[in-house]
Amino acid sequence: MDRFWAAVVAWCDESGVELESSESLRVVEHPELGSIMWPSCRSLADGRRVGLTEMVLYEKAVGAPMAGFRRHPTA
Repeated sequence: MDRFWAAVVAWCDESGVELESSESLRVVEHPELGSIMWPSCRSLADGRRVGLTEMVLYEKAVGAPMAGFRRHPTA
C-alpha cells in the first residue's frame, strides 16, 4: 500500500498535478467528517496531501490499480 501511494505522489510530481496542503485535514473538528476524510487522504512530510482524486488520476494514466482493490463492472 505504501509503495502504491508513493507511486501516486511521484506521478503527481512528474505530471505537474498540484497537491493540496494537508492543513485542511488538521482543521476538521467534526468527528464524523474527520472519520471520512482521514482514511481517504495521506498527509505527506512536506505538508501536502494526496487523496482519492489523485489516486484515480494516477490509475487512469498508468493503468495500475491499488493492489487488493477490486473494481466491480458497471452495467
